Amino acid sequence: MLNIVFILLIEIFSGFAFHPLHISITNIENDTINMQLNVSIKMFKNDLTTALLQNYNNPVNTKDCIFTQSDSTYLNKYLNSHFSTNFANDKILHNPKISGIKCNDDSIWLSFSFSYNKKISTVEIKNTILFDLYADQNNLMIIKNKNEEKGYQLNHSNSSVTISL
Repeated sequence: MLNIVFILLIEIFSGFAFHPLHISITNIENDTINMQLNVSIKMFKNDLTTALLQNYNNPVNTKDCIFTQSDSTYLNKYLNSHFSTNFANDKILHNPKISGIKCNDDSIWLSFSFSYNKKISTVEIKNTILFDLYADQNNLMIIKNKNEEKGYQLNHSNSSVTISL
């Protein structure tokens, strides 16, 4: 009898989680020649859909990777609320605009870039994407500067990192 109850509980609760891993991956490349920062963020489609529905009551269909103007507005709004970059105490990423969206299987890539006009010595990056949904959310960041790559893991207790470029 106990086994049946246990199996039923697993069946009930497994319907609430689309996948057991709550993670996003952010790639940041510092293009020192063009003085531009290129950013790509990968996450599960259903997580992004849930975040936009929960935060803005905007149901977005990420299945076909076709977004309306309204969807793009909410995507940018969510990105602006949960991703920020501060260079040497001079916030230059005020309103990043998504410049590219790619979908494959169950994930989505959001890309954007922006220019800076001075040599950067340090950068603070704050990434709280999907923290509003999951207590166990982890955001992995890979930062490429010149020929060096560094990786960071951000979570609720550590949502930002400052690095020297």
